Amino acid sequence: MEKSDLVGGYSNKFVDNIVNEDYLCRICYLPSRCAQLSECCGHTFCNSCLNEMVTTSTNSSNCPVCRFEGFKTFSNKQIDRKIRSLKVYCSNEDKGCKWLGEVNDIQKHLDNNGGCEFEEVKCPKRCEMFIQRQHLADHIETDCPHRVVECEYCHVRGPHKFVTHEHKEICLKVPVDCPNHCDIENILREDLDEHRKVCSLEMVSCKYMKLGCGARIARKEEEEHRKEKMEEHL
Repeated sequence: MEKSDLVGGYSNKFVDNIVNEDYLCRICYLPSRCAQLSECCGHTFCNSCLNEMVTTSTNSSNCPVCRFEGFKTFSNKQIDRKIRSLKVYCSNEDKGCKWLGEVNDIQKHLDNNGGCEFEEVKCPKRCEMFIQRQHLADHIETDCPHRVVECEYCHVRGPHKFVTHEHKEICLKVPVDCPNHCDIENILREDLDEHRKVCSLEMVSCKYMKLGCGARIARKEEEEHRKEKMEEHL
């Protein structure tokens, strides 16, 4: 079966470089796909090219070759069989594929699960990327932003993009630096508030704030501050 979304003739590289002119679609000038024959002048067209002409041309009732009004076509199964039996190279030949076969087998070669390893297929994890089939397994395992991974700190599981970005920004088990840049390292985010209660570099208000001292000093400088400002505090 032909894919319904394929438009135009066969653009593959044919083993015989010169294809019979009678096989060429008179709209796209490629070997016709689902060949149709015009009743008026006997020229060949792709079925999809005719459908495209109907939707885009203001004179779709005229033959695109001889301009006959009341243009009609019918399926030319004889020519279609001949075109399908022609030998072609894989459309991924330039990427390294060595396949050679009949036009009739192109889609089977490209689409099967065990088909052309050079064909680009859409990642099933919905990352919208197209990857060569031969690299798809590696992509899903190591590169796809939607692959499921486990947080190395709290073991929550989810899509890689979420776990390594949004989740990591709030994960309570992630080690973080003290916002005061003290010497203590690798403080768990869930312990950060408790650490700041004793951090020597945390800025605190003077204990005599209620008596009018508005100074804010690092916790380690509290004692020195009280000594310097004793007279004012008294």
